[in-house]
Amino acid sequence: MTFPGDTGLGHDSIAPRAITRLSPDAIKTLAALFVAFERYGEWAEVNDLVLIVLLPENDRGYRPIGLFPTNIRLWFRVQLVTVRIWEKQNEMRLFLAVRALAPRKQPSRFH
Repeated sequence: MTFPGDTGLGHDSIAPRAITRLSPDAIKTLAALFVAFERYGEWAEVNDLVLIVLLPENDRGYRPIGLFPTNIRLWFRVQLVTVRIWEKQNEMRLFLAVRALAPRKQPSRFH
């Protein structure tokens, strides 16, 4: 699992790549924490803060992105495998045409 070296940091100021330096026991503990959050159905309150950053676009002004805390970003990445499997098993023709377009390249109704 990789994250770009220059990826933005959330309010916890932990680079996602720092996770690779954890010991096997620490990774098991983090996995157990993820399972606990999933069972409880909610993240700890400290994870509720998402920083919104405006990235400059060439000719379109700015594009907002949300910088989640590192543990949530890591959980997103781990869950991506499960999500991709679910998507394949539940493909609907209705959504296939839209998936290939990036959100900012989709036609806008508001011109």
